[in-house]
Amino acid sequence: RDRLSREWPGSIVVAEPENARGLYAAINHGLFHAREEEWDWFTYINDDDLLRPGIDTCLEKAAPTDDLCYGVVEKIDGLGNRIEPISTLRTESLYLPLVRGGISGFHQQGAIMRRALCERIGEFDTKLKICADMDYFVRAAVKGAKLRFFSVVTGAFRIRPGQISQDIARERAEKAMIYQKNELDIYLRQSARAKMIFRWQNSPAYLRRFLRGHFYTSYQLLSGKKTL
Repeated sequence: RDRLSREWPGSIVVAEPENARGLYAAINHGLFHAREEEWDWFTYINDDDLLRPGIDTCLEKAAPTDDLCYGVVEKIDGLGNRIEPISTLRTESLYLPLVRGGISGFHQQGAIMRRALCERIGEFDTKLKICADMDYFVRAAVKGAKLRFFSVVTGAFRIRPGQISQDIARERAEKAMIYQKNELDIYLRQSARAKMIFRWQNSPAYLRRFLRGHFYTSYQLLSGKKTL
């Protein structure tokens, strides 16, 4: 804690809670300790992921009515080399149908939320070990949060062997929990259209992947079944 305070002067370093372990428990603990501080926007980043300059664009251009802003997140390898952008939803109104169709739409590494939204949504669900960020965004959207996409690179997700996000079976099980707890089945009939639009919006990236001779899905890359 003292070392981190020296490395990051001006920052508030909060120790991980002793009675709760894990990423999302730590985030909840940090938000709890920040309640007396002055801040307008919230995001978090894992220690091997990166924020990109596009996050500043979100902060500068967000309208007063925008509750959650996001951009494009890139995949990078262990050395920080760019692999490719992660497919991202450009049509914010399709977010909940797309999630119900099994697609995240956007990613935590490149998203920011207003303080008022965080206070309205509450804590991350610590029962979820992989998808608590998606659950948080879904709860925000269900409560009527205004989402806004910016066509800039806002973050980078580093792919490493053995990371928890490679547990695809667990991720799918947690997504099923999110559908149920947030009553997303009402969007099931709209999900096919949302997925079609999403794939059309990201078709240039799919074409570039194909032309490079890379035949894989994001699930295959994350699970380690395909390597670059």
